[in-house]
Amino acid sequence: MANNAALAAALNNLANREARFKAPTYRGDTDVELFITQFDAVMAANRWEEPAALLHLRQALEGVAFECGRGATTQEIREALQARFGLTTRQAREKLVNLKRDGRRSLYEHGTLVEKLVNRAYPTLPDADRREMILDHFSRSLDNKELQRHLLAVPPANLTAAIRTTEEFLQIGDSRSVTSRPQMKAMDAAEEPSDMEKMVTLFQRALADQTNAILAAVKPGAAKGEAERSDRRNGRQPISCYHCQGPHVVRECPTAPEWRRPSESRRPEPYQGNGRGPSN
Repeated sequence: MANNAALAAALNNLANREARFKAPTYRGDTDVELFITQFDAVMAANRWEEPAALLHLRQALEGVAFECGRGATTQEIREALQARFGLTTRQAREKLVNLKRDGRRSLYEHGTLVEKLVNRAYPTLPDADRREMILDHFSRSLDNKELQRHLLAVPPANLTAAIRTTEEFLQIGDSRSVTSRPQMKAMDAAEEPSDMEKMVTLFQRALADQTNAILAAVKPGAAKGEAERSDRRNGRQPISCYHCQGPHVVRECPTAPEWRRPSESRRPEPYQGNGRGPSN
């Protein structure tokens, strides 16, 4: 035990002497992902190996976060901090799906948030795939179809390049909209039709409607269909010629032969009582 304590003290002293950047502290009341990112950056800048990084990480934890320093490795301490003070993997994925940029948040802050959520939601994803996913979620969360097409046409290399491209695109879009407003108003005023043109247009539409109604009325079978519909509404069987199937009786059929149509000589003479003569 004494040897282990002496070794730990020696490593601590060595790490302190070699430390060029001071590690941040964490008390559990701020963003845990930001703390882990900052600590990893200091660890890389100071070139700490695992034993020295473990000592500095434990020393950086204070207050309620101190209990998370019981892990045997820096990775175990990171996971303990994320489990207690950060989002779970499932929560991070759900937040990514519904994430939209807040107008009060800058593009850099929004991109940092997207990167943090992707890293938390997919911790075991390869670096190349994680970068592609960060760019994809960053583009979709902006909710701008033209910007999304622009980023697909000219894909940025990383998140920093995507933020810079987005800023340039939005600035160009704002300048275009400002300069085009007077032109659009002038074009609208020039293209507004006069009262006479409006009246001519209304007359043409009315004439076209009447023409369509006349054409529909003279179509073959139109009269027959109307007669059948009228008979059905009145509860009667529709009249149909058994020669040409038209909406009339055979004696009035223009296409029936003479022997089918009764002549004037064969028609009964009107007399009282047969419905053709006077009653008196």
